[in-house]
Parts: sequence; structure tokens; C-alpha cells
Amino acid sequence: MNPVMITIAGELTIYQVAETRSLLQRALTDHDGSDQLMLDLAGVTECDGAGLQLLLAFSQAVSALGTDLVLCYVAPFLADLLGEYGLGSRFAEYAPTVAA
Repeated sequence: MNPVMITIAGELTIYQVAETRSLLQRALTDHDGSDQLMLDLAGVTECDGAGLQLLLAFSQAVSALGTDLVLCYVAPFLADLLGEYGLGSRFAEYAPTVAA
């Protein structure tokens, strides 16, 4: 299984979620089903409820393809946010944080 890395940078908030959703939808369209999808979140600077909903929806869409979604290089604040809401276990592997 070859991993495909998708990089998300900047704010993952209600103001940017539509743009990020388009990026993720293109990744799903290009996905052939044989590769593991990975999200590089090191460059995410802010995340709100809309961003969390997008991550969860993308995880469900990836799962429907029979593939796992792995979060990589998760910024400490985002790791804390996912943990606070008990969402870390929703992803195949929760690759821990990068340095603050």
C-alpha cells in the first residue's frame, strides 16, 4: 500500500473550510483505492468546529472507499483539540504532534 500525502496549511476554520473541502474532494477523486491517505496537518494554525467536522466527514468518505485516513504531523493545539473531543480514535493512526 502506497501512502498519498495531502498537506493542509493555514486556518482550518469556517472561513476556509470550503476551499479545503475542494482540495480533499479532488484527492478523493484522484484516489484509486489502493493507497492509504494521509493528512499532513503541521501547517494548520487554527481549527474550529467547522474544521473538525470537515476532518470527520473526510474520514468517513475515505473509510467508505475501504481506505484508512492517517493524520500526520499534528500541531500540538490540534492534538489537544482532537483529544478534548475524543476524536483522535476516529482516525486509523493518530501520528502525534510536531514540536510547538
